Amino acid sequence: MRLRGALVVVSVLAVALTSCKSVDQRYKDADPLACGDPSCPTYDEPKAVGPGGTVTLDAGDLFFDNVVAAAAEGDVEFTMANVGIGLHNVTIDGVNGGEPIAEAPGGETATGVGNLAAGEYVFYCAIPGHRSAGMEGTLEVVTAAEASAQPTSEPTSEPTGEATAEPTEEPTPTDEPTEGQASPQNATPVPSESSTG
Repeated sequence: MRLRGALVVVSVLAVALTSCKSVDQRYKDADPLACGDPSCPTYDEPKAVGPGGTVTLDAGDLFFDNVVAAAAEGDVEFTMANVGIGLHNVTIDGVNGGEPIAEAPGGETATGVGNLAAGEYVFYCAIPGHRSAGMEGTLEVVTAAEASAQPTSEPTSEPTGEATAEPTEEPTPTDEPTEGQASPQNATPVPSESSTG
């Protein structure tokens, strides 16, 4: 019985050694993979999956104004118009490696993209002293499902198909004749039931 167990062990070792010989030497001698955190130069930040969106805002001397956001998770495009005279930017901690998403000198406009997951973010101007003077704001980024469920703000010409609870008014006569009606010049006025006389 011992002999059979020994033969099985020897057979397994022989198969294992044969398998190792089939691996290319380049792969056996390769350096181990680098660590998987943001301090490593080979680290790729996880990307938010979603349609993204847009944020437009004005940056003045120590304020943000006219912020319009339609931001869903994914690549969000920031367009910052610098209406001031000094250099300003839009920065969000943890996005773009801490670099500004958009930066422009006075009187110019800059556009940049930040990849954002759903959540609430604080954006600010990273020029020293500007954030503490009040150049910051909050941005809410919604999930892709929430973004697709939100109604659009633009009116549509398509009928909604929803019934209304309010009574509709009776149609009023028009100056244009319709098929089967006389023209207004030949028509004689007909008193309505609501008129008093």
